[in-house]
Amino acid sequence: MLDIMAKKKAWRHLFEEVNFFSRYKHFICLLCTTESEEDHLTFGSLVESKIRHLITFFERNQCVNLCHINPKKFKPLPNCELSVPYENPVVTLWFVGLELNKQMRKNIDLTNEIQQFSDLVLKQASMTGNYKSTMIVRPFYVRGKDLKNWIPESEVTRGVKYQARKTTVQP
Repeated sequence: MLDIMAKKKAWRHLFEEVNFFSRYKHFICLLCTTESEEDHLTFGSLVESKIRHLITFFERNQCVNLCHINPKKFKPLPNCELSVPYENPVVTLWFVGLELNKQMRKNIDLTNEIQQFSDLVLKQASMTGNYKSTMIVRPFYVRGKDLKNWIPESEVTRGVKYQARKTTVQP
């Protein structure tokens, strides 16, 4: 912004897409798989509608300073090992970026929050009567440098790299 005000950059730079994946080093990947497109439309929509609850669960954990969902859905790379009990699954991935509390960085346990989210999704799917055993939601941890194992590198590097704001102390 200061570069724009100083006329070192054009206003269009303010509206360039910022790379989500350059903002965080830690991610939770939400893997949603089903056996058919029809099931995926129903179950994937349910999972997507419940992501805000996962964010709330994470925000309540002292180990997490900030969490942010990338609203874009991704398809995994063809060579990804998904470990599902059927062939040709229909898959969607979402990524939640995490900024962790540096004082607690070594002892972080998000198992409870992830389990709460999984239970919430499966309970809701069962209550609607649409649940099938082939519908799977599996949140798991991914390091930033391992993202290229899940999605195309062009997606990982897309947009302008995030630059943290410089804070100045007023005398």
